[in-house]
Amino acid sequence: MSDALARVTAELANAESRPGQQQMADLVTAAIDQRRHLVVQAGTGTGKTLAYLIPAIEADARVVVATATKALQDQLATKDLPFLAEHLGRDFDWAILKGRSNYLCLQRLRETTGAGQGELELETMALTTKVEIKRLAEWATTTSTGDMAELDWTPSDQAWRSVSVGSDECPGADRCPLGDPCFAEQARRRAAAADVIVVNTHLYGLNVASGGAILPEHEVVVFDEAHVLEDVMS
Repeated sequence: MSDALARVTAELANAESRPGQQQMADLVTAAIDQRRHLVVQAGTGTGKTLAYLIPAIEADARVVVATATKALQDQLATKDLPFLAEHLGRDFDWAILKGRSNYLCLQRLRETTGAGQGELELETMALTTKVEIKRLAEWATTTSTGDMAELDWTPSDQAWRSVSVGSDECPGADRCPLGDPCFAEQARRRAAAADVIVVNTHLYGLNVASGGAILPEHEVVVFDEAHVLEDVMS
């Protein structure tokens, strides 16, 4: 594990030796090998993300990383995992899976912008909301994920609600006219095939409550920012 960590961290800007990071990586490796729980408290600047990701990937185990915030989830997606894919020297697939309301719903968009009831609904909206929905409709033709985090602007709550659905509103892929190209369903399919799946702690809690209906089988789970775990799970 020392070699893999050293090889990766050497590629970082202003690379430096971090004994705490190495110690944490060794502890994570041992916990995975021995199939036991581990709680780690480490200060800012330790490099915790690489200290748990590298051992998990090197273990050839399917791992779920549950984060307390979307900000950390997006950091893993846009920075840490792409960096590891480039420098770790090991092939692995990773995916980000969020709650359904984080993805644009193609059917909801069709209903909102189409003729009939959707057209009447649009007429009652503020002009700025209509403009935002039009921008979202244009984005829907170019995005590969439909994930709101991909936007370089922040739509209003009303605009986003007009083009998205929660899990309780979704009829399911089999009963939806656009179930096959659905962005949320695509994200679930990518997660089912991935070696590393990044979710938020709330979604992991829903997976536990549903008896494992949301996430694929996995051997390792990492709760980053675990100090909020008890409250979220409760």
